[in-house]
Amino acid sequence: MSKTRLRLSAAAALEIAAEQAGVELSDVKNVDLNVDPDELYRIAFHGDWMHYICYIDCASGEIRGFFSEPSDEKQIIPGD
Repeated sequence: MSKTRLRLSAAAALEIAAEQAGVELSDVKNVDLNVDPDELYRIAFHGDWMHYICYIDCASGEIRGFFSEPSDEKQIIPGD
């Protein structure tokens, strides 16, 4: 059984996910990134107030799913 060769790097997938979320890459926190059996990157991360999960096709870079919800972990922003 042959595996699909990953064409999209994990870094590129994270950039796609952050752009979809409207979050600057420098503001992305607590990243959990792995490849599921369907050859999709599953990328979970936090912004300042939201939690995001994004599924991205490893070969094409196409976003196959995107979810967001308010984060239970409030990030403290200096100066606020």
